[in-house]
Formats: sequence, structure tokens, C-alpha cells
Amino acid sequence: MGQHAHGVNSAMAMKSAALLHRFTRNATLKALSRQRVFDMDRLYGTATGLVVADEGLPASPLAPEASRKSPSRGTELCAIVESMFSYSEMFSVFGDVAYADRVERIAFNALQVGIVAVPHARVCVPVCACVRVCVRECAYYLGDTHFRSFWNLSP
Repeated sequence: MGQHAHGVNSAMAMKSAALLHRFTRNATLKALSRQRVFDMDRLYGTATGLVVADEGLPASPLAPEASRKSPSRGTELCAIVESMFSYSEMFSVFGDVAYADRVERIAFNALQVGIVAVPHARVCVPVCACVRVCVRECAYYLGDTHFRSFWNLSP
């Protein structure tokens, strides 16, 4: 997996046009930001307002939708927090309340997953398809058997 496909890097890149707009005031960058959000939602989006990125983006944009947006895949905490920050910055720069609404949607539906009251939970990956809270031991990454939490409020 290259750095361009890492979930948190993709979340960080979402705000790059907004940050450049602060200096250039180039109106094209506002449209570019909207298009990026649309494209990422179309290719990898979930009901929480995030993209599927349990570590990295799951598949090539040319792959079938089932492998890109599988309901059994989630988004790790670092990408959740970075997505919220990126959309907050985009709201700050462009003033478009759709970005603020997205931050609220992510905070309500995904953020609390990573802030669980289980001291030994290291990496939390919320999954849209989960309908219950469960803390279990699993080998999500090869050789790693630490507890993981999978939970989400979205339908």
C-alpha cells in the first residue's frame, strides 16, 4: 500500500485545495474540493460520512463496488479524526455548511467508537454494518491479537 492509499493520508489530502485557496483565492479550488468529496463518497463512501479505510483504501477505484465499499470494512480512528479536521478546515475556508454537517455526522456516528472505555483497546475500526457493540479479541492484522472494538450508530 502506497502512502497515497493510506486512510489517514487520504483524509489529510481532502483539505489541500482549501488550504491552497487561503493563499491564492483561486475559485477553481472550491469546486475541486467539492468534486473530491463527491468522488471519494462515490468510490469509497459510507453512511457515516467517512470513506472505507481500515488501514488503507480497500481497492483500486476501478474495482467492483463490492470490494471498494464492503459493509464489513471500516475506518480507523486516526482517519476519523483527520477527516473531521479536514472538513472543519474546509468549512473554515469556504463557509459551506455541508462541510460542518459532515463533521457533525462523523462525530455522532463514528468518533465515539474510538473513544471507548476499554483501556486495552488500541485500534478501533468502526464498521457501518455493525448493529451491536462488541469487544472481542481478533487477529484483524496478521499476528495481532489485541482487543478491537467494532461499533457504529449509523443504519
